[in-house]
Amino acid sequence: MAEPWELNWQRLPLEGVVNARELGGFPTASGEQTRFHRFVRSDALTDATPADIEFLRSYGVRAVLDMRGEKEAEGRPDACFGPDVATANNSPFKVNMASTEMQATMPASWVYDCIFENRDAWRGIFEFIASAPDGCVLFHCSAGKDRTGILAGLIMLLAGCDRWDVFSAYVPSRVNLMRLPFFREYWDKPCSDSEREHYDSRASTLGHWFDRLDAEFGGDVRAYLAWCGVSEETMDAVRARLMD
Repeated sequence: MAEPWELNWQRLPLEGVVNARELGGFPTASGEQTRFHRFVRSDALTDATPADIEFLRSYGVRAVLDMRGEKEAEGRPDACFGPDVATANNSPFKVNMASTEMQATMPASWVYDCIFENRDAWRGIFEFIASAPDGCVLFHCSAGKDRTGILAGLIMLLAGCDRWDVFSAYVPSRVNLMRLPFFREYWDKPCSDSEREHYDSRASTLGHWFDRLDAEFGGDVRAYLAWCGVSEETMDAVRARLMD
């Protein structure tokens, strides 16, 4: 019988991390399938148990990218993987997205515009992934929804997945996060639709990002990443991690 970490999962069976999911198993335009055990997208690893860390190490995680802002990460640091796992902190949106003040005053479309325009962060993120040790790269923000969802989409588009599968990889976050009591509590509180959108993972929210990709780059993800300063060689290396 295979060990749990040898299997292919949709949502990984972790105790303290509720939104850790695979990028494997999606079809591409060339008729191939994205590979499992190459990328895991996740919520923050602050509450990861020792068993969770051991599972992820056995699963193949050899690099962890924290996409939260520095102060956000300092307030709730990740559980430690050990010195043999490469780590980096690079956020395409520096404001604490878990801040209730930010959620109440800044529409999700503005947040996604900021993420879209942070060229330096995307260049650094892709360079880290391309140079990471062989094995699985885990990337996360706070909830594993917005910043994480956009990076997942960029990687999937590079691999040749269509945008409908990018949406299908994005939407489950809100349901997964309902496993957290504090998230259920906030979800039930009265709030504006704009504020609610920060807790949700609506296809229309990610659709705003795609609208800009279409309007400014003809929907071409490689053109967008080149605008961010990501080299063709780096794009190919990131794609190869998911496909080869």
